[in-house]
Amino acid sequence: WNMCTYLTTPIEAPQLPVRAFYQMKEVLPTEIKILVQLKLSQQLSNNFEYFDVILPFAHRGQALGSSIDATPTTGSVYVEKEKRRVVWRIGTAE
Repeated sequence: WNMCTYLTTPIEAPQLPVRAFYQMKEVLPTEIKILVQLKLSQQLSNNFEYFDVILPFAHRGQALGSSIDATPTTGSVYVEKEKRRVVWRIGTAE
């Protein structure tokens, strides 16, 4: 699966616009903890119309519950209705 896909307008320095750190740990057979940290290039502002972080769990079928206990520093986190992906919506567009 894709770890990162993005579209952006070119920036002056040849560097990645977003860097990410991802960690997942199984706490119980029915519970996992996920840590996602993003760091933006200094040349980008934190004002995105569209910015979704999507964590796929397709290999687990519909293993995700309908709710999630999340504490994002910005945006909102939810489980998609198919219960196969967790979405962290950071952008301002609905």
